[in-house]
Amino acid sequence: MRLLKRLAIIVASVLIAVGALGWYLTARFDSDEVRGALTRSVAERYDRTLRIDGRLALSFWPRLALDAGQVSLSARGQPAQPFAAVEHMRVHVALWPLLSQRVEVQELRLDGVRLHLARDLLRGFDPVAARGGGDGAAVSAVSFDLRRITLADGQLELNDTHNNIQLTLRDVSGFVGPISARAPGALGLEGRLDAAGALAAQGNFRLTAGFQLEADNATLRVREAGADFVGQMAHYPQGEVHLRGGAVAAHGEGVWQGGDVSLSVSARAADDTLELALAVPQWQWRGGVHAAQVDATLARTAPSVGGALVVALRNLRPAGEGPAADSLTVNGHLTRGERSHALNLAAVPGWKSDDETLVLNALDASLGLPDVTAAHSVRATGQLAWQPGSGEVDAAGALDDGVNRVSGTLRVAPQATPWLRFDARSPLLAVDAWWPTLRAAATGLGPHSPAISGRVQADTLTFGALVLSSVVAPIEVSAGALQVGPVDAALFNGRLHGRFARDVAGGAQVSGQLTGIALEQWQTALAQAVVLEGGLDADLDLRFDSLAVDGWSSLSGEATLRLSGGALRGFDVHAEMARDSGAVGRALASLATLPPAHLRMDATRFAVDRGRARATAMALRTPLLALRGEAQVELASGALTAVLAAVPAGLETQVKAVDRRALKAASMALTVGGTLGAPQWTVGDVGVVGAAPVMPAPVAPAVVAPPRPANPERLAP
Repeated sequence: MRLLKRLAIIVASVLIAVGALGWYLTARFDSDEVRGALTRSVAERYDRTLRIDGRLALSFWPRLALDAGQVSLSARGQPAQPFAAVEHMRVHVALWPLLSQRVEVQELRLDGVRLHLARDLLRGFDPVAARGGGDGAAVSAVSFDLRRITLADGQLELNDTHNNIQLTLRDVSGFVGPISARAPGALGLEGRLDAAGALAAQGNFRLTAGFQLEADNATLRVREAGADFVGQMAHYPQGEVHLRGGAVAAHGEGVWQGGDVSLSVSARAADDTLELALAVPQWQWRGGVHAAQVDATLARTAPSVGGALVVALRNLRPAGEGPAADSLTVNGHLTRGERSHALNLAAVPGWKSDDETLVLNALDASLGLPDVTAAHSVRATGQLAWQPGSGEVDAAGALDDGVNRVSGTLRVAPQATPWLRFDARSPLLAVDAWWPTLRAAATGLGPHSPAISGRVQADTLTFGALVLSSVVAPIEVSAGALQVGPVDAALFNGRLHGRFARDVAGGAQVSGQLTGIALEQWQTALAQAVVLEGGLDADLDLRFDSLAVDGWSSLSGEATLRLSGGALRGFDVHAEMARDSGAVGRALASLATLPPAHLRMDATRFAVDRGRARATAMALRTPLLALRGEAQVELASGALTAVLAAVPAGLETQVKAVDRRALKAASMALTVGGTLGAPQWTVGDVGVVGAAPVMPAPVAPAVVAPPRPANPERLAP
């Protein structure tokens, strides 16, 4: 009984003391004075404005604390710019300092935290650390010995308009503490992440770290840190991100250093997977990032574009306008459908911080381009500048595929029109190997294709046996329509001036002029065949369907041809006619010497319809004869038919007077069949002059038309 009485007395005494202490604290507690002390302390330490619009009161259960509602904090140096808001905040304070009108903060519990950030991630954020200085009396009224900060129902909103990133962390809960030099601390946060814009993701996140604040409060050491995300990423319904970091030390003078950083990203869709891994053995932040080595691997499997790449960066450091490195290498392959493209790149990278541009100096890259007919490899050298935020690219250098070497400039500006500009120059362009790729690119143009503007200049351009010199070819793409030209070039000993246009539906047009074209050089593959020689002038205006399987059958339009100084190589018209028994043949046979059968052709119009060219009024001349008639050629096959009537035109001056009277009423028929490369001539007497020759069916093209290219499909893009 005596023991119980003593315990009762002790308990009663404690209760009386606690009650008295509570009455004393309540009586002495001045909420306005505490509110003012907290506000001044935050302003002096952090250059931010603290507002407590709600109730501020003492709480005694379960521990001594200050309760505050509707608390807000401004951005650094901007009192009107909100930075953070808290619906309810409980501040656990020490008892004895409070008795002497000082507030020593030991623990914080924050409910309903809202953070609003609107910054450029690439330019960084204002630090949260105290700025130092200020009124010592005001600062001393509030001190911090934080053992724990607890967060519940938190939310952070970030709107980075420069990089098009909208990020929201919601339902955030966790803790951090103790923040003291006396004991190691820990951090743990988890919640929901929603991102839109350039980064699209939705899912759950978790942050963990262990840290130690050293005695001087100037060095923070992180023992281990990690960040995890699981959810939807971009178009991948399942994705995971795991970031791990080893020991990190942060010194008061702004130097951070650490190592063993690893990042892994994996994402999966029905037919698409993505894997990314990055490793940094050692790093340091000292006015910028320093890292002797950064290694990364990237692999993607997808039916459209995928591949695997190994990336290595050496001696990353701040330099001049921004970060730089000694070398960047990329090796691996890219896949497109069933084709694989080998990729190798080496460059000296630099980052210009003023306009946030990645510059690749001493660029040396090669890319394998397998095509349906052959495998190509392109090597690029020079310099490239890329602005990731806007997607703009500026390049100056050269491309080399082993045959063609193209140098010039390139600019890609996705927000501008045209989207791409280029100026390319080359001593030699051999188009044949690239024709399937070029044709596929032109065929794939649609109404939403980007606008392109540029110019190609070449000392020599070859396409099969066709050889052009001094070529200047502007190229424009707009709303899916393609235009090449006006093209100016030398063709053999003549000139070519023309234009090619293709609309978004595939309708194509070729127009232009040929002047002084040497026909004997037109097609070296037909060097031994019976073809025309001489100079050709032509005006062309032809249309066709570039998407048709047989482009020749859709060819229509007109062509006007003029031939001078020519001959029929392998076929002497005068000698063949001299074998005929008619009046013209006898007159030719009577001559002691037959002059060469040089041909001239007056301007003759060929109407082209569905791949068939027809001339109804053809006029040819030799030194002795005039030939008139009709001709037709099937452009796809080269099959031709021509029916001509030859009458004396200069022959009568070479024979006896008695033979001249016979020639006045004489003519000779020439029928031409076969093909352009191998024409077959038939000579016969048709009677009097003026007898209209009858065109047999089917008719074929005129012998004076230029021989077709070796591959007829090459007329169509």
